[in-house]
Amino acid sequence: MKIGTITITFLLLVNSVYSQKEVVANDFGKNYNGVSFGILKNNGVALVDTLGNVTAEKITFKKYDKNLTTFSFYEGVTYDFDNNTKLYRLIDFNKNPITEYKFKEIKPFITDNTWAITNDDKEVFIDLKGNIICDYNQKEINKQLGLNELSSSMKVFEAMSSKKVEMFYDGLKQIKNRKTKKIGFLNKSNKIVITPEYDKSSNFSNGLVAVCKLSGNYYLWGFIDSKNNEKISFKYTQKPGDFHSNRAIVTNKERKKGYIDSNGELIIPAKYDDVTDFYKGFALVKDSYYSSDVKLIDINGKIINSFDKEIEVKATKSNLISLVNEQKTIAVLRSNRKTVIINSKKEIVSKQFAKIINLINGKAFAINYDSKGISEKGLINTKGEFIVKIIKSEF
Repeated sequence: MKIGTITITFLLLVNSVYSQKEVVANDFGKNYNGVSFGILKNNGVALVDTLGNVTAEKITFKKYDKNLTTFSFYEGVTYDFDNNTKLYRLIDFNKNPITEYKFKEIKPFITDNTWAITNDDKEVFIDLKGNIICDYNQKEINKQLGLNELSSSMKVFEAMSSKKVEMFYDGLKQIKNRKTKKIGFLNKSNKIVITPEYDKSSNFSNGLVAVCKLSGNYYLWGFIDSKNNEKISFKYTQKPGDFHSNRAIVTNKERKKGYIDSNGELIIPAKYDDVTDFYKGFALVKDSYYSSDVKLIDINGKIINSFDKEIEVKATKSNLISLVNEQKTIAVLRSNRKTVIINSKKEIVSKQFAKIINLINGKAFAINYDSKGISEKGLINTKGEFIVKIIKSEF
């Protein structure tokens, strides 16, 4: 069945007159990162900047990952697939090659490194420049664990079928003893530096990691350092968050959330239903799930700003980042449930839309609906004016 095409009209303000650019696409992704976004065409994914310029075309993938949902662009880097050699390479925003086609398999970047299989069947971890940071030696790791080695095909199957391959954080990555199911940590030299002894784990952040183990009749969480020294005692029944701005989220038995510092001291009492991680010294918190009131607090819990029930700001990471970086964020009007952009003074600065998503660098996605479905959508500025408007083609 042929996919219907979409015409994307780009509106550029030149001497107070809008000129238009049009791009035909099968789909339009909401993966806007402040610099670019993806569109899906018959010959693959294309990248478009905020002025409507197509910076890269014909970015291809295997059939199973050829869609805008799985497409990702991290720190200016993504990958594409060559159907002739059946290999992947890394490319930048303009499709300039960062590496040659040399990877049989690769995972999308979610941090500054990722997992890949080279064309000579080596399992490696690479950085954003394609450099090998760990020549992953499963045979050596299994020897340290006292296990038999898996076949090459089983290693690939296990990694690709997994929902998540653990990457390196602070120079260490999680490993699991497939026999005992316990978790430990490995360095980039394939040396196990923390023997698998934990039942669950987070990833290292700022030199600490939250791990879980059986203590008496209960599984409890605590924090260790890179030498497996206990830094914060095992007393948490719920998984703590990672440290940001020297604060980590903890949850008490009543499921109320607060924040501790790296010494384990409870700095902000556990009294909130909904919270975000800290970002540049600030977080969003919500007293109750049933209340629309959201507060912006500092690392000591002091209220810097608050948003009442009439203008609902959701306690999300994206809203926190835009509020801190741009002094604007996305909010929902209680009167009609329309979405708007507001400033830190709680003044509405944009037009109203059914949805506004991802406010970054003064731009966001916006969608409106009518009785037939989506009536208009695209990229807007903070006034609610369309910079990139998506118009469905008649043919």
